[in-house]
Amino acid sequence: MEDFSLIPDKFDPSSGVTESPPAVTDSLAMPAIDRQAAVAWARSLLFPLKVDGRWLRKVTLQHPAQGDIDDYASGELKSLRDVLCRLTGLHPDTIRALKWPDSEALHLAFKDVLPSFIVEEIESHG
Repeated sequence: MEDFSLIPDKFDPSSGVTESPPAVTDSLAMPAIDRQAAVAWARSLLFPLKVDGRWLRKVTLQHPAQGDIDDYASGELKSLRDVLCRLTGLHPDTIRALKWPDSEALHLAFKDVLPSFIVEEIESHG
């Protein structure tokens, strides 16, 4: 896999750079960001489902972005199920229909990609 880091590997912050980057203003155009590049987990289903007349044979889970965490913390995403739906692109009813081996694998992977403070909150409340 090719690394497309924004900061070069040989970056030295003490190399004389003293200026701060320019402040972000409203006049800047919104960047086009491809969320699909952050696939965390993908698995073929042991028990494929027919969803809207088409076979769902594979589930992918994206790494959460800061915006996903912000939306959960602010209540825009009301539950972790909503976060899971966003990260998989699946409707809640589709996730409910997954058979247990597939559902268990997805939820274990989901727990692995969540920030530690959210996992700690889940574990301390039940």
